[in-house]
Amino acid sequence: MNQKHNVTVPGLGLTFSTGSIGQLAGGAVNVNVGETNVFVTACVAQTMRPGQDFFPLTVDYRDKYAAAGRFPGGYFKREGRPTEREILISRLCDRPCRPLFPEGFLNEVQIIGQLMSADLIHDSDIAMVNGASAALAISDIPWGGPIGCVRVALIEDKFVANPTIEQMYSSSLDLIYVGNAKDMLMIEAPPTSSPRRSSSRRSPSATRPSSRSSRRSRNSSPSPASPRPPSPSSAPRPRPAPSSSASSPPTASPPPSSASRRTSAPPT
Repeated sequence: MNQKHNVTVPGLGLTFSTGSIGQLAGGAVNVNVGETNVFVTACVAQTMRPGQDFFPLTVDYRDKYAAAGRFPGGYFKREGRPTEREILISRLCDRPCRPLFPEGFLNEVQIIGQLMSADLIHDSDIAMVNGASAALAISDIPWGGPIGCVRVALIEDKFVANPTIEQMYSSSLDLIYVGNAKDMLMIEAPPTSSPRRSSSRRSPSATRPSSRSSRRSRNSSPSPASPRPPSPSSAPRPRPAPSSSASSPPTASPPPSSASRRTSAPPT
């Protein structure tokens, strides 16, 4: 998407465009990676709320069905709540940007990113972080940027910067690095390892049994030469013989008849 100002990063295929869309925002940037386009805006409140003692920074990224040529149909006609992917990309952008705001700056800041088009080849999370950095850099918001974000993959023992989605399937490393010209701000990598390293290492539990399991096996199968005597608590106790009074049910005496009542009555 060409605008008034266009900058292309050589070697990475990133193109930043600004000047024609979102002119009322503090900073608005379109980031293109191939045919994947992310639109990022940054706005700031001019005044603080009364009694406010914290920095209200909001970073929100949204994927739209229309970016891939689809529209939600059926019973739900609108976009739903943020997915797990959208929440993780918002956090990925929030962590390196938040520490660079000056201390004591408490005006509300909103960084909003929206996926405009997706080519299903390049991912949009790296473009979101770089677009937020560019939108904050060209705005009037006090911020200690800019920053740069890159994904590093390891494919056939070679490091690849910003690989495609298909290349990530054959990569043994998924590392995201965020930093500026001097400092490193964030490194994020899932707990995965190379398949060669994991196959070469053998687990000690697979080669020899643990001490607990060997103890249990020894205790469960005692040797027939020295049988263990039964404990007195485990020996069966003899049941007491039932008493005659307990075995014979009590007999109820019949009620007195009317004749006996008359004879037993005292004379008047």
